[in-house]
Order: sequence, then C-alpha cells, then structure tokens
Amino acid sequence: MILEAAAEIYYRFEKSAKFLDEVFVDFTKDCLDRDKPKIRELVYRAVTWKGSLEQVLKIYSDIKLEKLEPHLRAILIVALAEFLFDADKIPARVINNAVEVIHSQSRKKFANAVLRKISSKINKINVSEKDVFSRNCIGAFKFKDNIFADPVKKPAQFLSQAFSIPRFLSELFLSEFNLSRAVEILRASNINAPFFLRINTSKISTDHAFENLTAAGFDLENTSLPFVFKLKKRMPIIETEMFQKGLFYIQDLSAVEASLIDHLELPSNPGILDGCAAPGGKLTFIYEQLKGEGEFTAVEVNPNKLHLIEENIKRLGHTKIKIVNSDFIKFAEKTKDKFDLVLLDVPCSNLGVLARKPDVRWRLKPEDLESLTKLQDELLQAGSKLVAPKGYLIYSTCTLLRTENEERIKEFLKNNPEYKLIEEKLWLPEISDRLGAYRAIHQKQ
Repeated sequence: MILEAAAEIYYRFEKSAKFLDEVFVDFTKDCLDRDKPKIRELVYRAVTWKGSLEQVLKIYSDIKLEKLEPHLRAILIVALAEFLFDADKIPARVINNAVEVIHSQSRKKFANAVLRKISSKINKINVSEKDVFSRNCIGAFKFKDNIFADPVKKPAQFLSQAFSIPRFLSELFLSEFNLSRAVEILRASNINAPFFLRINTSKISTDHAFENLTAAGFDLENTSLPFVFKLKKRMPIIETEMFQKGLFYIQDLSAVEASLIDHLELPSNPGILDGCAAPGGKLTFIYEQLKGEGEFTAVEVNPNKLHLIEENIKRLGHTKIKIVNSDFIKFAEKTKDKFDLVLLDVPCSNLGVLARKPDVRWRLKPEDLESLTKLQDELLQAGSKLVAPKGYLIYSTCTLLRTENEERIKEFLKNNPEYKLIEEKLWLPEISDRLGAYRAIHQKQ
C-alpha cells in the first residue's frame, strides 16, 4: 500500500540522521517500480509540509503531538498529506487506508476519530484563488477555523506554520526579506521543482537533441538558455538511451546560469580547477563551453561521491577531466600548480533548493550556519592561493542568506585586496522554474 510505505519512510526519516533521499532509496529497493513514484511523491510532500501538518494535528488532536507514538504520528501526517493536497482524493477512503495499517485497536480508534474530525472541518478551494496570507488554507482546502498565526502580528510564527519551516529559519528569512518576498520564496520552495535538461553540445546540436527528445516522448519547454530545456512532465529519464549516451545532463537552470563563463577572458588551453566537484555538473558544463580545450581538475573530499563524478564524466565523454580525492584545503597547501579559473561551489545551507531537498529544513540547526561560514571562508582563502595572475575565482552556493553569500565575499575582499569583484548575482527560487543560487566572480589583478 502506498500510504503504508510512505508512512514507514517518513517514520525512518524522523528517527534517523539520514537525508530523505537515502532513506527512500534504502526502503524502496524491493518495492515495485510502478509504485515508487507514487510513494516518493507522497512522502516528499509529507516531509515538505511536516510543520504545517503538525500544526493541524496540534489544533484538532486531543493528544499532544509530542505524546503521540512515532509510528502513529507518521501515519497521521502522511494521511493528511495525501488528502489535504489532492482535491480528487476522497478523505474517507484515505482515512480508511490509514486506519487499516494501524495494529493497535485503541490507536485505530484515535486515528479514525482525529482524521474524520479534521476532514469535517475543511472545504475545497480553488488553489489559484488561494490567499497566500490566509490563516486557514492548506493545500487544496480551507479550514473552518484559523490554523496559523496572524501574519501581521506574528509574521515569523505565521511563516513557520503556514510554510512549514522551523521557527529559526522563518526569523532568518524575515531578516533577509520582507514578508511578501519571504512568502513568495517559500511558496516556490514548497512546490515540486521541475527537471531541466542541459544538452551536451560536445556530442549533439541543440536542435538535433530537441528533435530526438521530442520524438522519444519528452514534453519540453524552452528556457532563457537555448541549450537548456525544461521537462514539463515527469518521466523516467535515466533509463532512456539518450541519457545513457550522455547527450544531456540533468541540472537545475540556476546551476547552469551560475556556471556560465563564456564572457570571461581566459587564455587558450586554460587550467580549470573545481575544488568541491561532486557530482560534476558545473565542471562538465565549463568543459563543454571550452570545447574540452584546457586542463581540467576535479577535487572532491568525499570518497563516496567520487563515483558520481566518474560516472558523469564517462557518460558525457569528458574524459580529459582529472579527478583528485582530497580535502581541498590540504590540496591547496600541497599543489604548486596555478589555475586560470578556480571554481568553488561550496557546502552551504541549501536554503535555495528546498523544492529539491525538502528535508534540509528539518536537518539544519542554527549552529550549522556558523560552522558553514567558517568553512566557506577557509575554502575561499585556500582557492585564492591557486589562481594565476589575471585568473578568476568563482564562489557559488545554492543558499539565499547574506551571511553565506555577500558577507563572505566582503570578508574575502577585505583580506585579499589583490582580487576585484567583477560580477555578483543572486537567483531567487521561482514557482515551477529555477531554484535559488548565488555566484560571485573575482579576478586576480
């Protein structure tokens, strides 16, 4: 049963320190292939909206949330995720399915009562007409009672409850953006992100690729970049012959935009270094822009991620890329080489890609930001030592926070006057389009 499987994955995610992707893959190894997309959609929706769904339970459950047995709580959250976000679902049928998978009679009785109580408090709404500042709307339904805090009087609490993020993150967002912009960003962050296909122009022309992909059943839409297409309808991608032959790479639009280097004045046969390389998307795109002319080095500290770079390089045919398994800071201390372009796509809070990684919001802690900014400074400083005169240092993240973006660059420039900031851009998440990203390009004088 889809609901039962999704609830078990949700439960395992809650009790472990693993990320959702890992828990999902581990659990669904023995599931039928036809069921996996449905299970994935449901459990990812439940994790995305966990905060809002827990708020619903706090309002209508006679038992405090923290007192609920974890398995039971997981079933309730997943059941709510199934019928509150799909107007075509019949709540009574979902409730029956949820009750069926509970073994204890007392818990069956409780689950049936609380879920039916909730279903009696909702009316369908036209989602397109939904007020984003509403205190009683969630998914495809409007509650008869107010569920969320007043957005004017308690904006941080409202953001946390209505858009399902921890309170410290809602306060962070409000310190960076006004309430309207924060709501806009979080709306985009809670909707399934589309997939984008970056055509491998070293193997096939964009026009030819579009024709072949369309003929193979891909429903594509043009983007701001002529060699990147948006996949309008999800389908099995990695099983296709065109993917296996390396004719395209799956990469978010903002990540491609943050890797554009065609406007930089690089020498012929440049030395290119990616200091935080896995899975290799940005470096392989730079390789394609330079038509493979240059010397390319990928440094990756995590040995478990090396195979991702190796597989992508082999599939795309970018075999000139040299892979080094090393801590980048140690690599920078040892190497005597200088590079014309050093790319640092640094570890970050990932707050710009919540639509792709909904679980990040529940794994991130306030103290993580301090350790991340320290690491980002260290990586920038290490990378700066490897840039040749008139070479470029590119710093990129997939977060939206000034503390990880603009403030890191200001600190770096203060300590490294030989560098000049020549470009800086922040991409904000957009509904059913690009995810969030940041890039700063420096040139060594």
